[in-house]
Amino acid sequence: MNSGIVFQKPMEDNDDSKKATLSNKNTQVVSASTAGIRAVLVQFSSLYLRTPAKLFRPTRFDYMAPIRIFFGAHLKGKPYSPFSHSNPALLLRAVKTHGWELIPNKVLPPLVANSVMGIVLYTTYLSCLQSYTDGQEGRSIANPRLVDVFRAGFLAGAAQSLVAAPIDAIYARSNASEIIGGKNDNLWIYGLHKLKTSGFLGVFAGYSLSLVKESTSFAIYFTTFEAIKNRGYRITENTMERIDRMKNSLLGRPQGDTVKTKSENILRTTFILLAGASAACSLLAVQYPFSKVQSIHLARLEALDIFNENSWDKKSKFRLYYRSYLDTFHQLVSLHEKSKLSWTRWFYKGFVRNALTTIPATSVGLLVFEILRQKLSDEIEDRFS
Repeated sequence: MNSGIVFQKPMEDNDDSKKATLSNKNTQVVSASTAGIRAVLVQFSSLYLRTPAKLFRPTRFDYMAPIRIFFGAHLKGKPYSPFSHSNPALLLRAVKTHGWELIPNKVLPPLVANSVMGIVLYTTYLSCLQSYTDGQEGRSIANPRLVDVFRAGFLAGAAQSLVAAPIDAIYARSNASEIIGGKNDNLWIYGLHKLKTSGFLGVFAGYSLSLVKESTSFAIYFTTFEAIKNRGYRITENTMERIDRMKNSLLGRPQGDTVKTKSENILRTTFILLAGASAACSLLAVQYPFSKVQSIHLARLEALDIFNENSWDKKSKFRLYYRSYLDTFHQLVSLHEKSKLSWTRWFYKGFVRNALTTIPATSVGLLVFEILRQKLSDEIEDRFS
């Protein structure tokens, strides 16, 4: 019997196909389930706190933004009511007014894009981590070395940043009047048009910031999660077992094997949630200042695209995008001086509010991710044991 989430013995079978590890199919199941459930939980967090919730990564598109622009104006100044202000209420009113075609045309595209990026993140992480742990004695995907977790998280963040580059390009060049206007009823067509007008250089303008931000932040994110979930749980469980042995010795009770109880399941779940909350804080702590720099940098891209429409010289375009980094730096310095705050306080202004909207969905999303991963690993082990 498995006494905890980290005590999985490697299979002593020479056939590598029978090792208790996740198959590619199961890896995709875990990734897709986690990404979907996380998206739902983020929306519940948004309803609960009445503020836009952040996903694990900075949100590329808020799929309810066009709906809020259409129907949210008349709600300003009115007291909050779930029957009028909530996302389901606004969506229902929009469907009644514009028909069901509004969902595939305006709601589904950003929802699919965000889910795809989540699947890429988790699939890359699990695949890399499994590759690193294969062949290591006493190690498995459920109990990896932290250095392997860091490497897998770094590559997963890099992969996500690459997939997210076109979505970031669309988001940076989006205009509310264009999205809700009659000429752009379909966001699929709108997004393709923006990508076409941006060009290859425009799509990947500012990509270096995204690469550094996401690869570093997710490396720290997954490392924090696995460290607390595995080592923290193991230390706490061993401490509790020592206390039980001391109590049995003092009371004259026989020393026996510890049986898995409800309290151990609660302890395991608690540590997963604690690890998720800590990982969410570490992720946001790294991404928050980068996101502030990105928002300033990306705001300049549409102006650069308009300038580049009349320029056919690729060298001049490349030079212009390169100089945009220097312009962003000068703008950062100017904004910081006007704020009269220290660099740390300026970069992390509003951090607490964003953390409160991120931690609930991230923690529960990681709980679902860990339960699914553990369940699939146990099923494979039972099948071949």
